[in-house]
Amino acid sequence: MIFFTFKELRTPSEAPPRCRILVAVGTHNNFRSAEPVFSDLPGAAIFTFHNYATPGVPHLKLFKSYMTGWIALIALPLLLTVERRPHVRRSMRMRLDHLALSLSSHHDIRKFMQESGAEVFVTLSNLAVYNNILVEAARQVGMTTVFMTHAPVGRGQVPLETDVALLDGEFQKRLYPPGRAKMIVTGSMRGSNLVQAWQDRSGENGVIVATNALNRDLGEIERFVEKLLRIDLQPRVVVRPHPADSGRFEAHRRLCRRTGADYSDPRSSLFDSAKNCKYLVTGVSGVAVDALLIGLYPLILRDSDLKANCGLPEDYYGLFELKLARQIDLAAPRLPRDWVIGRELELLEAASSPNWSAKEKIAQVLDSILRGSDAHNVCDGTPKLHDAEGPKGER
Repeated sequence: MIFFTFKELRTPSEAPPRCRILVAVGTHNNFRSAEPVFSDLPGAAIFTFHNYATPGVPHLKLFKSYMTGWIALIALPLLLTVERRPHVRRSMRMRLDHLALSLSSHHDIRKFMQESGAEVFVTLSNLAVYNNILVEAARQVGMTTVFMTHAPVGRGQVPLETDVALLDGEFQKRLYPPGRAKMIVTGSMRGSNLVQAWQDRSGENGVIVATNALNRDLGEIERFVEKLLRIDLQPRVVVRPHPADSGRFEAHRRLCRRTGADYSDPRSSLFDSAKNCKYLVTGVSGVAVDALLIGLYPLILRDSDLKANCGLPEDYYGLFELKLARQIDLAAPRLPRDWVIGRELELLEAASSPNWSAKEKIAQVLDSILRGSDAHNVCDGTPKLHDAEGPKGER
């Protein structure tokens, strides 16, 4: 809480971008999903907030909100006394920044939104407190609010409360409980970029082992890799750590030197590591969805020593339900040589269809919102983006 407050104090105050579509990005992953869509979309502008900033992009300063939140925290003892749910009490103590912003004044946020002149507000997170505060502020100043996914979506979601939600595929509609949002399948730029690297890998036999950051025992992973390398046909094995597991990158390299496996730098694209590979082994991780979009076949480890006690639902991403993933035994791995994935992938990610242009679909929905027409029907027929001219050529 102190770190965030002082970081905001040092952040220069910036004027909001003048635009019709205002896009909030709070993480690097948000920015990577938003920038390809909105960087050259007429009337759209991106801004950063909270703990994320990038050169050349306006930043919403939250210092005053934090300071009013500090004052409101005098009510914390009373709130802890009234709140009986253990998980909520624990969250209130652990994330004081969330609690403080929830109790703070949002005047500066609303002012930022209003001065932008925007008619549409886009957020790329449904769960973060910061994003939900921005959505509330945007709604208070009269903007239409839109949610876009920035990463694979799994089970256990809360209802979508924006006016419109742009989802990756038909399957995502079943992952969200009923809410106020109009759900529209547009695909995602993340997915579209990955699909461009799709290859038919049915004739390959190599394996990428993506060690989830929550799998702490690299000894188990090493023994698993050794068993993979002894499988008939001796597949190529690539070990790829989780990008957030930077403290163990060198330990992964040593593992590769000992076993003869190849090391994959997680800062490079997954596609760069996938030469001669058909399978990707991982735990509960969105990398399985990314693997599917470039033609890899995900195998999910289900071992009690490796699975973190994170409370995620079984089949979190719905991959087993859609027949898009299989299990692999940690102790005695076998590779399903005859496995072929069909068109089921298009349910998960519309961009898996090579003829689907996620960027056009997203732009088309936003254009429909600005026109005030029914966004539900915007993806029917041939995409046609709105330009500066009206229906009869008027400016």
